[in-house]
Amino acid sequence: MTAPTTSVPRGRSHVEEPGVPAGRRASACARQVRRVVATEVRTSPALLPIAALTVIGCLRLASADAQWVGYWQNTTLKVHTYACIVIGIVSGAIAAWQAGRSRAAGLHPMENTATVDGASIVLRAVAPIWLLATTGFLLVLAAALGRSAVVHAGTPPWGLVVMTVAVLGMQVAAGAALGAWLPRRSAPVVTIVVLYAGGAAPVYVEGGERTWGRLYPIVQQLWDPLMREAPARLLTASAWLMCVAVLLVLVAGRRWAGVRPSLTSLAAAATLAAVSAGFVLVPQVAPGEQFASVRGAGDPVACTNGSGPTFCVWADHADTLPSVAGAASAFARATDGLTFIPTTLAEPGVARALGRPAVDVGAFTAPVPSREEALAALVTASAPQPGPTCIGADGAVIGGSDAARAIPAILSERLGIPPVFGADSAAYPRLEQLTVARQNAWMNAAAEAEVHCAEPPPVPAS
Repeated sequence: MTAPTTSVPRGRSHVEEPGVPAGRRASACARQVRRVVATEVRTSPALLPIAALTVIGCLRLASADAQWVGYWQNTTLKVHTYACIVIGIVSGAIAAWQAGRSRAAGLHPMENTATVDGASIVLRAVAPIWLLATTGFLLVLAAALGRSAVVHAGTPPWGLVVMTVAVLGMQVAAGAALGAWLPRRSAPVVTIVVLYAGGAAPVYVEGGERTWGRLYPIVQQLWDPLMREAPARLLTASAWLMCVAVLLVLVAGRRWAGVRPSLTSLAAAATLAAVSAGFVLVPQVAPGEQFASVRGAGDPVACTNGSGPTFCVWADHADTLPSVAGAASAFARATDGLTFIPTTLAEPGVARALGRPAVDVGAFTAPVPSREEALAALVTASAPQPGPTCIGADGAVIGGSDAARAIPAILSERLGIPPVFGADSAAYPRLEQLTVARQNAWMNAAAEAEVHCAEPPPVPAS
């Protein structure tokens, strides 16, 4: 009798190599995946365009004289906008071209008779584009944050970084879906129009940014120090974007006549996208708070402890305090004898957390202001203002008098800094001729009159 024969499956398997440890097989598989990914990235038509856009972005953000330098949150926002509007839209157009490549001679019969799922074919074609776009975004971000780090140390808002990567994934997937179903030559143009119009429309439609515009989140404004990122809303939007990206890849894969994604998988992806969209849209947000929150009474604050007016900031802005404390000490010496100088100054909104009145000080041009800028801010905040009862017959607030405008100019002169304003007041030259004691007496009387809507007393003769 002939011994029964057993068929041996082709290819390598654990039956053929029973002595190979599972860890080694996994390592070999990982190396193979890396080789495939490296090959796809190296041969991707997106390599050169995205590399060029990355270089342009790095040069533009590293050389521009802009107000976001030193503020890590706003630095990340600027890169986010560039990545989504420039890198993302171009990547989507290239993905549309790539997804439609099966119409090229020779590829159509091969792919449409294959046993590989259509979604896998699409994914292999466009995933390297998303990887390149993400790499370009991270390189531009590193260049911009490197410039900010020279001015002030900090950390980027990581929720915004994650959402930017998710936006890029959705844009590439949208290009793949349009490229799969539209003619290859027109698909990239349609993709550019759709992606750009989708990002611009919420800006021009009233209420669009804080409602349906959150489904295509391109943040096109900077956040002042009163705002901070809302990680929950950012990560929820990121989850929605990735669910939509998966759905769009499956829709693109349905074009193949070979193995198409099942209707069950499409229904499951659509359900996840719908549920995640609900989580994005249901929370009610105020204008300007789509993905940021206004700091409130529960947020911690930090204050200076030296002489002069107390200056309070949000606790994560405490690096501002040392330079302002030094300026406040000099300011206290220059304003000794003046009764109208406020005792507490603060960043906008901090008064709510302090639980006591404070005069708001506008944002500095740098996270850690220079001594001159800190002194100028103290002078501006100390300028007497008309009181809340100073309302004219027309309902408008009565403006300050010309004589009272000279007070900041006198204070600036004492501190040795350029006048903030008021040097053009008619009272300023006469005040310069007075002794410090007589200046103080007049300024105290003028400030009192200003608060009560009265005309300041005339400047005494020298």
